[in-house]
Amino acid sequence: MNEEGESGSLDATLEEGLLNTPTRPSMTSHRKRAALKPESENSNGFHNGEAQHISSHHATCQKQPDLITYDELPAWYKDNEYIIGGYRPESFSTSTCFASLTYMHNETVNIYTHMIPAIVFLLAQSFMLVLLHQRFPEAKSLDYIVFSFFLLSACITMSLSFLYHTLMNHSMGVSYLWLRLDYVGILALILGDFISGIRVGFYCEPTLQKIYWSMTIALGILTSILVIHPKYFQGLEYRNLRVTAFVTLALSGFIPLAHGLIIYGWNRMWVASGMPYYLLEGGILVLSAFFYGTRWPESIRPGRFDIWGCSHNIFHVLVVLATVVHLGSMSVNRSGKRYSTPEQQPLNMWIWRPERYNLEYFVEYFVDTE
Repeated sequence: MNEEGESGSLDATLEEGLLNTPTRPSMTSHRKRAALKPESENSNGFHNGEAQHISSHHATCQKQPDLITYDELPAWYKDNEYIIGGYRPESFSTSTCFASLTYMHNETVNIYTHMIPAIVFLLAQSFMLVLLHQRFPEAKSLDYIVFSFFLLSACITMSLSFLYHTLMNHSMGVSYLWLRLDYVGILALILGDFISGIRVGFYCEPTLQKIYWSMTIALGILTSILVIHPKYFQGLEYRNLRVTAFVTLALSGFIPLAHGLIIYGWNRMWVASGMPYYLLEGGILVLSAFFYGTRWPESIRPGRFDIWGCSHNIFHVLVVLATVVHLGSMSVNRSGKRYSTPEQQPLNMWIWRPERYNLEYFVEYFVDTE
């Protein structure tokens, strides 16, 4: 009886202790509770559809889109049949277009050959205006305006160009919009060339400056209507017509150059006006138009120049080179005013002397300090 009583008392004590001890949920209870949860909710509190969307978006951000071929492009996107591959697919997303700056495709070279110069011209303008003010406080305000306008036009041209090539795979509407803005950039650079060249070429002839500036602006407006108007002369079939319009506008710059020859004579124009630079600049632009119009070299080796070295890459580089040459022509013209006669100035006074390729020399001879 005593043993049985003690045994019964021990069992009662153990049972009471077990009842008062906190229990840890078992795996079975976890499974039961999970079964009671709505099927659309996961362990993180997201519904399954939301989680799949977030996961898909994260994967898209981490992985670049697969490049496609010319045959896979929509009709509006097709432009150069000799560039076979390396195309970005239609994205309908501005952020996706800009994300393509981080990987190689067939527009990468076109983008960076104008993006980098755009930044350089923008920084150069800010620096040069400060330097001009410090070194030549007596310079005429029109000198500052003309110089600033040229660098600004170069910056606008390069910026609109690289933005077009970045966003051209967005959609048909966005691509066509930025294509026309790219044309605006080309016109801006031509106007910047003419206005600055006429200013320094006819520095002592304000009437002629106004006449030729008016002519340039009128031709620029006419060309803009021809190449930018959305209802006329758009599409691939008018491509050569647009090229011809741009080249004609650019070559019209030789009219004031010829007038200068009549007024000042060959010797003075050659050594004091920067004529060698104008001729070189014109030759570079004609050469760039040749590459743009003929699509050489990819036209003879389709697929070989998809990423590097196609005609449009060369066209971009030549446009930048022509812009730099124009800066040289402005410097030569200003430095020519330091000589009283053409004979006192060497024919190779700037272009053939590398030691003069520096910022201080350029600034000193651009601004009229007389």
